[in-house]
Amino acid sequence: MASERVRQLRDRYRNMRSGGGVLCISFLQLIVGLVLLGIYEGYKTRYFNDLNKVKTGDTATVTERTLNFHSPMDFIFWLAIINNIFSIFGFTGVLNQQKELVTGFFAYNAVQMIVAFHYFVDVCADVGIRYSGEPAGLTSFERAAAAFIFFNFLLSIAATVFATKAIEEIKVKQREEYNRLSVLSDTLQYEDVTSFLQTNTAALTEDRALFQQSLAAFIRCNENPSTSPNFKSKVPDLPGPLLQLLEHAAAKTDQALVLLLLKVLKILSRRKDNRVQIGKQGIQTVFKHLSSIASKPTAAEAANIVLNVCYERASVALVVQCGGVATLVSCLHDSSADLQANAAGAIQSICFQEQGRRAVGEADAVAPLISLLDSAHAKVRSRAVGALHNLSSDSTSIRAIRRSGGIPKLVALLR
Repeated sequence: MASERVRQLRDRYRNMRSGGGVLCISFLQLIVGLVLLGIYEGYKTRYFNDLNKVKTGDTATVTERTLNFHSPMDFIFWLAIINNIFSIFGFTGVLNQQKELVTGFFAYNAVQMIVAFHYFVDVCADVGIRYSGEPAGLTSFERAAAAFIFFNFLLSIAATVFATKAIEEIKVKQREEYNRLSVLSDTLQYEDVTSFLQTNTAALTEDRALFQQSLAAFIRCNENPSTSPNFKSKVPDLPGPLLQLLEHAAAKTDQALVLLLLKVLKILSRRKDNRVQIGKQGIQTVFKHLSSIASKPTAAEAANIVLNVCYERASVALVVQCGGVATLVSCLHDSSADLQANAAGAIQSICFQEQGRRAVGEADAVAPLISLLDSAHAKVRSRAVGALHNLSSDSTSIRAIRRSGGIPKLVALLR
């Protein structure tokens, strides 16, 4: 098991030579930060212990300075803290291939080069300064601090070089993985797609085309439910990242991206465990794309998702609560056959529950459903019949179907 883990890490970082440099520098900077912290605490202890022994007439001033714990080298304490924070950035960024963290590590060290050099010069000047009442033994602490600050200055120069190369190497690795996912594979799973959202937050900016290719590959593998690896998989999916992407700014301008995201969500919503996870906020997000009808294919896919999630009683209640039934009924009047069929299918799914039948009846859906029985498209007619069938479990809807002339049209379809 250990050898397998080592092999995986070796394969992962084979092409990240500069990443190893960042790891080494991060480790050294972490050590420097801890040493500087130790030097500062030693300096502070000596400074205040000796200061309290100094016999001066201004006792109040000495006491106040001691209580406030201000010493001439306080800046080293904060330098050590910031240094250690960004050294962790470097570690985490390389280990998780997060180029944003490595970029933060680079930016810190670019500033650190200037700051560390100026602090080095300042501390060197402090070594030669003597003043009345100066506690004894501070010079050694100042010299040690100057040495490690200068060492940190040199590390920062190296860090900017290695971090720049590491960022490019991470981009290359991510592009290679996207290219791998864009090739059709019978084993492609949803976690292969979401793993990139966790490691590359620039998926919708710098690498959107490659990200869309990976979504398209997943859809091709799983479009048919009878052969879908995802539908048969027992591995839990997390629809949350997908729903967040549908709320992303890019989703407001890129309908092709939205269509792919909705198709993936439709595939996920075939499984009960995923339908339960979508929840109220997810349903509201889907209806945003359904109600806008900026793109007919997009709205049709959104209706398909509603069809799937409403297999759950709780989801039907959520759709009713957010006013989704009225939106679906309005889609029945649209000129798009796909949108009509999917909206009717969603209504059919909603009408399986009593609360859903009541809401659909109150939304005057019977008349537009009956008009769809004359459609030239078999799928539209079939979905309309299914919706009317479920509605007919309600006596009020039966009367509405009869008054709207639905029975003769239903009988005609039997011939």
